[in-house]
Amino acid sequence: MRSWRLALTLVCVVLLALAVVPSRGEEKILNEVPSYYWTHGCSPTAGAMIMGYWDTYGYSGMIPGSNRWSTNQSAIRDAIASPEHVADYALYDGIDDMYYSSPYTDKSELGGAHADNSLADFMLTSRSSEDLTHGATWTNEIGIGMENYTSWRGYSFTAGGDYSSIPKWTEFTHEILMGRPVKLSVDSDGDGNVDHSVTAIGFRNTYGIREYACRDTWSTSSTPRWERFRRVSVASAWGIDGMDTFRPGGTPRDTMWTSAGGNWQDSGWSTGLPDSSAYACITDEAGITISADASAGYVMNRGTMDIQGGTFTVGTLASAGLTNQSDGSVHASGSVAVGANGAYILSGGALEVDSELDVSGEFNFASSSAHVIVKDKLVLETGSTFTAVPSATIHMTGSSFENESTNSSNLAGLGNLKMVFEGGSEVINLFEAAGENVGAVIGGFVEANFLLDTLQLGEAAAGRIQLVDDFDNQSDGSSVGEAVYVNNLIMNAGATIDLSGLNLYYFNDGGPKRFFCGDADVGDLGILAGSYGQTEGMVWAGGDFTGDGAVNVADLGVLAANYGVTGSAIPEPASATMLLLGTIAVLRRRKK
Repeated sequence: MRSWRLALTLVCVVLLALAVVPSRGEEKILNEVPSYYWTHGCSPTAGAMIMGYWDTYGYSGMIPGSNRWSTNQSAIRDAIASPEHVADYALYDGIDDMYYSSPYTDKSELGGAHADNSLADFMLTSRSSEDLTHGATWTNEIGIGMENYTSWRGYSFTAGGDYSSIPKWTEFTHEILMGRPVKLSVDSDGDGNVDHSVTAIGFRNTYGIREYACRDTWSTSSTPRWERFRRVSVASAWGIDGMDTFRPGGTPRDTMWTSAGGNWQDSGWSTGLPDSSAYACITDEAGITISADASAGYVMNRGTMDIQGGTFTVGTLASAGLTNQSDGSVHASGSVAVGANGAYILSGGALEVDSELDVSGEFNFASSSAHVIVKDKLVLETGSTFTAVPSATIHMTGSSFENESTNSSNLAGLGNLKMVFEGGSEVINLFEAAGENVGAVIGGFVEANFLLDTLQLGEAAAGRIQLVDDFDNQSDGSSVGEAVYVNNLIMNAGATIDLSGLNLYYFNDGGPKRFFCGDADVGDLGILAGSYGQTEGMVWAGGDFTGDGAVNVADLGVLAANYGVTGSAIPEPASATMLLLGTIAVLRRRKK
């Protein structure tokens, strides 16, 4: 034990936590597991809820779009059992054979079936070739089906478990404590036969009475079903006869955790040292401090994690609890995911994310000296909170910005944030238009309209963005006329903005202005010509495209840079300016 603690001191990783074995009266539950309604099979439905959970914690492509049933029901149903699955297997030829004594022959035997594209497909659910009727799945196909589904989605996960007996209580509770929901095979009606799959999300042990909490696939309520933890029997319903576990690929099932006395419980790392393949969980009431170099493959933080120094190298960092970074460097080769109940407070140091920075909970950018790099995507999910101090900066090095929120007050920190897009001349990054399009007026430049303080295109490399309107960000449900509003727009060499028919408005200390790109035409030229030479009191609508109150050659340069452009490229203005000077002279003579 002494040598263990000495070794851990060398990497400056100190944990204080709970016991992994539940005590009398203890209750643990993974509330973040979403609840989905039965869709052509209980096993794929139960599996989808597990996918929805991991979708929140570092694997955002598990469920296309939001993992919330209330806002994305159609896509979730398709992920469980696609329309092609229903047509080829589940209800082939329009026949529901659920209560047939033998299955109705479907395309799994007749041929011509679609390529697998849903959990039900990968689990071989409903296939007559497997002697299965509508909605049925063999238990030994569930785990491998989940593995194959995640592989199809571009991830690697490992399934395991026992399909023919009740799991040990310690093994079951271990999975929950480690932040890993499981699939249980149960006898829902107490006839002694397994007939249902559920997603187990918690447990409690009240004076020796052991119970499990589950999403039963028959309700989308956030309140779980509680049942006794016991084997299948004709004497009682909801007995258990099999468990499927599920974890990120390449990580061991057993992990490092701590006991209530602070003693290490080591089942995965023979030396007691973290390594690059480890799955580590900081349990609900535990704490960990990192002040020197350390590493892990996947970290599920359900307690408190303080990063104070050194370089912490991790595959994926999932925060379901509190993560405080005051110094040091965090480098995630995968994602950093802040769950709905989690928080990440960044008051110093550097955070570098090779994949996604995905925020469902709270991200607090508490110091402008902190350094943040996101290389693939920054996602602010529905229900997320983002706060930032003035001059806080995120460098988007080939990264897109996705805003799914409908509550601008929760994202008020954007009004202090500087986003620098620098992905290079070959990369075009998507940028969500979330503000209500009220035109080039002062009223649009408010935090209540998803205002961004500074949008800078180009720094170490060129910056190119394309506006998109993929999410309805207006709380009134209106998706019409969304736009981007920024206080400061900085465009360096090689910068381009593809408006995609949307609008970007910027202030730049002079007054509200609409960004031109490909829609500057002779009408705009006529407006500028009519005011050309005015030295004060001018506005954007009168040809003051630079916002300095005057209409002169600088405004002509802005117009020329965008005149007649049909794509996203913005040409150098010099030659176009010379060409248009003559046009202005002609227009002014005609006006006379």
